[in-house]
Amino acid sequence: MNANNSSKYNEPRIGKTFRDDIHQLKIKDDFSGEYKDLKEYFLTDDRKEKLKLMSRFKKIFVIPWWLLKSLYFKLTPFRRLLLIAGIILLIISSPSNSGSKGLVIDADFTTLLGGLIFLFIIALELKDKLHAKTELEEGRAVQKALMPEAIPDVSGWDIWLYTKPANDVGGDLLDFLKLSEDKVCISVGDVAGKGLSAALLMAKLQSTIRAIVPDYNSLMELGEKINRIFCRDSLPKAFCFVSLY
Repeated sequence: MNANNSSKYNEPRIGKTFRDDIHQLKIKDDFSGEYKDLKEYFLTDDRKEKLKLMSRFKKIFVIPWWLLKSLYFKLTPFRRLLLIAGIILLIISSPSNSGSKGLVIDADFTTLLGGLIFLFIIALELKDKLHAKTELEEGRAVQKALMPEAIPDVSGWDIWLYTKPANDVGGDLLDFLKLSEDKVCISVGDVAGKGLSAALLMAKLQSTIRAIVPDYNSLMELGEKINRIFCRDSLPKAFCFVSLY
């Protein structure tokens, strides 16, 4: 069997996937969870505070409008124009705008075109998401490669190193550097926050420690030097905690 036939048979089947999705579906829990995630991501802190003062009835209309506005402004200009075009096509294809049989056929065509535009926008957004996920997976592979290859063997010590990020990448530092036969450096650190920004800051921290640690015999002096470097170079709200042994 050649590679093309093998990949063909390994490809997921739409029918089976649909049946599996139906069996796994929990409409109330799934909808509630997805809706909560939408509000958490798209609504600003100011709007979240305003919602606390609104009645439940008013929230029914306000939340969807705020979500649509936030979604609209997060799209690229081209996709925003596509979205407007799709909405217009769906509006003019409504039954109230069609009187004769000929117009109904035109309405069906505009409905189809509007739906295809929405599917095209979804495909573009999904492409961006998958591209970002691929980059995060590559970042995770790099982060994993920066970990010590094996558990360090230090005379008189039992050491076991392990870390697992909450997301694809994270701000946890766990590093081991052998400086001489009788001198080693173990670094344990954590950056406030998660994701790519924390991972980038942690990579900088690890490289900084590895670059300057051979020049210091005092942990206090080493800690002061690292602190000065990060106060100079890091973002104002960035924070990391490091223990050196």
